Order: sequence, then C-alpha cells, then structure tokens
Amino acid sequence: MTGSAGALVANCSPWNVNLSAGSNSDIIIVLDWSAVASYTTTGVNAQSVAAAVVDKIVTGQNGQRPLAELPIHLVGHSRGGGLVCELARLLGERGVVVDHLTPLDPHPLTTTDPQPTKPVIDTPVAIYENVVFADVYTQTNSYPTGQYVPGSYNRLWGAGGLIGGYHNNTWPYNIYADHRNMMLLYQGTMTLTNPLNNSEATMGATERAAWFNTYEAAGTNTGFVYSRLAGGGERSSTNRPVANGDAVRAGLNSASMFGGGGARSKLTWSSAVWPNVAQLELLDNGTALGNGTYQITVGTTQQLRYVYLDYHGGCTVTLHVDTDRNPYNSNDVAVISTKVIASATGSTYAQNTVAWDTGALNAGMTVFVYAQVTDGTRTRFFYAEPALRLVAAAKPQPAFVSTRRSGDSLIFTGMNGQPRATFRVLESTNVMLPMSQWGPVLTNVFGASGSFAFTNHMSSNALREFYRLSY
Repeated sequence: MTGSAGALVANCSPWNVNLSAGSNSDIIIVLDWSAVASYTTTGVNAQSVAAAVVDKIVTGQNGQRPLAELPIHLVGHSRGGGLVCELARLLGERGVVVDHLTPLDPHPLTTTDPQPTKPVIDTPVAIYENVVFADVYTQTNSYPTGQYVPGSYNRLWGAGGLIGGYHNNTWPYNIYADHRNMMLLYQGTMTLTNPLNNSEATMGATERAAWFNTYEAAGTNTGFVYSRLAGGGERSSTNRPVANGDAVRAGLNSASMFGGGGARSKLTWSSAVWPNVAQLELLDNGTALGNGTYQITVGTTQQLRYVYLDYHGGCTVTLHVDTDRNPYNSNDVAVISTKVIASATGSTYAQNTVAWDTGALNAGMTVFVYAQVTDGTRTRFFYAEPALRLVAAAKPQPAFVSTRRSGDSLIFTGMNGQPRATFRVLESTNVMLPMSQWGPVLTNVFGASGSFAFTNHMSSNALREFYRLSY
C-alpha cells in the first residue's frame, strides 16, 4: 500500500504460484500497509486502506483468478483488527460472504488516542452479517488495549497474563509488549513448535504455559484451530474455554442454519453481486462430520447439506467429488448434483440437502466433496471438512436353501447372493481339497433379489459329491 491520504494505491505483487499445480488451493496474502500506517504523519485512516484493497480481492490480479472465489479468513492486529472488520464489511457490500474474521487486540483510533492536530479516526470494530465466524483475542494489561467485540468469540487476557515474548526484548523493541504479544500469541497457535520466533520476539514453552489455559492446551486448541486452513476447531461448541467467558459458539453467525449465537450488524448490500456457498457438511444421522478422515462404504447413500446466499439474483450450485482440495487442477472424479436456484435470497441465508448415491465411485480412493456456485459471471468454491476414504461393501454370503433329486439330477436353490453378479458352481468328491482343485460345473447369474438355482447331473461313479459357489 502506497500513496497518501485521499490518494492510496494498492498494488498486488506478481504471484509466483500456479493455482492448478498443487493439491490444495490455500492462499495466504499479506497486506503491507506500513508505508501509510503512521497516522501522525500520513493522516491515513484504516477504512481508507480497506477501501483501496477490496477491489483487489474481488477482481483477478496479474492474470490470476479473483481471490474472492475461495473462502476468506481475515486476520488483523491493532488498527489492523479494525481494518479487517471494515474490509469484511466492504466485501459484504459486494455480496461476498467472509468465512472467518479474526481481530487481534483490535484498537481503532479514537479521540482518546494521541492525535495530530487534525485527528485520524478509524471506523469502530463491528461484525457484519456476511461473516460466518469471528474470534477476537485481546488484552487489558496495558495501553494500547484491545476491545470486546459483540458477535464474536472473545478471549480476554487480564493483568499478568502475558509474561515473556516482547517483554524479553530490550528497549525500544519491548514497547507495547502486551499489545504485540497478542500477535505473537496467535502466531503460536499457527506454528506449534518451540521456540517460535517471528523475527521480532520469541515464544517458547514458558510463554505457552503462562498464556494458555488447560482447555487451550498450550495453543493447540485455540486461535488458528478454528480456521478452515487448520481444521479441528468446533465453531458451534458451547464450551467456555475461560470460566465465565464467552462460549465458542458466540462467534458463529446466529442465522438458524449455522447454529451459532453471534449477532451481526446489518449491511446495505449496495453492490452485492457475488453468489456464495457459506457452508457444506456431510451428515451422519443429522450430525455434521468434522475435520478428519472417515470411511464411506461404496454404494451407500450419504446426506450433504449446504448453506448458500446470493443477494441479488439466481445461481447454480454444483456438488463435486475431488481427489484433493484444489478445484482448479481438474482432479474431479464425479458430479453429485446440480441445482439451479432461480431467485435471489436477499440477506437471508438458505440451505439445501442432497442425497448422494456413492455407487458409481471406486473403493480404495480418498476423496473430498466441494461446492461450486456460479451466477454465470462470478464463481466461488467451498470444500467440506472431512476427507472420505471409500471402502468396498462386504460381499453377501450366499446360502443354499433346498436340494432335491429329479431323476439322475440334483436341483439346488438358494438366496443372499449379490444381485445380478456372476457366480460359478464348483464340484469335488473330496471336501478337503483346496478350492483350486475343485472342478467347474457351470456359470450362472444371481437374480435381481440375490436368489439362485441350478441343476447338475449326478455321476453314477461317485459315492458322494460336494458343491460350492464362488463369485
């Protein structure tokens, strides 16, 4: 970000990645606005930076697809916490649903902050109705402090809770240590190894023990765990990681199909044109499967549920089966369903349930399910959390039901075969022989219900004969 107040310019550095080359489509973008962030000299407020950036997200840059095609997780620290809230709002005005919003010790500038002659005021922090999940990590130890944000899961650190980290630096690199430790703390939930150094300060086992409680498990069960990039965190959890603090679900959108408790500020949706799938779940007896690998038996019918929103018009939602998590590399193996949605949803999220017949898939594969939503001009993608390991159904075991003699022939009937599968009848006078030494009698096909019948001539020279089915 360069320029000056009233004339900011956002430039997107050339990408050195090929979206179709990898097994996932995760993209991390760093917004560097340090050149204009010193408000006492530049007079630039955070909302003007957000306004300069938003079009870079909804419009393709450097010959690449628009970033808005993929789920979005916005993270910002200090004034950046307010900036990402404003960026989420502006994306919402264009119709884009933001999957995850994380302000870290958010501190938008107000008149109570040290100000130049002409004050610089940032827009207040708020969570808007296009945000699915919001979590805020903040401290009240020392200035500048963050703030509690309604509609979010708020995790607060009080006095004495942030020893070490930036406090271990010498002056002037320990200025605002508590405030900056909130950034280091969140980085520690992304990188779980010790020590973690972000090139400014170090976080080790001592900090992890002091900063996180038992529920948060040294940073493995908080922060980035709720991001779809990491997976594993249950956003709808009613657990309260801190006694008398927020339940995790306080950050999940309170629209009925999300099941959260997070109230949202209203949008005007003034330029809303993007279609969205905001959630896609594989259901097991009505309960969504979370992050991890699950076995699915080929031939069973699975239930899928997706939540969508298209404020301004109709859209088409197609569910795909993929061998990885990248919709751009043409590794799809099947289309599950396509639904044309004729009318706009307005600002109200809607949902649809799909029965998925897995019979056409091959056992032995690991697959992923994703949704593609398009209005013919703009397209977005969304992957369900689980990886699905496809296994073959156990073969039914045929059983003989009756045997009767008719002249010098035996007539056999039975049931419980695999419908319409081909079977062979083998014969031997010695039941102890390996099956490879049994002789073939005939080949036939099980009926539509798995029943079977065959007739075989009895040998006049054999005292006894044994028969078995193979398929």
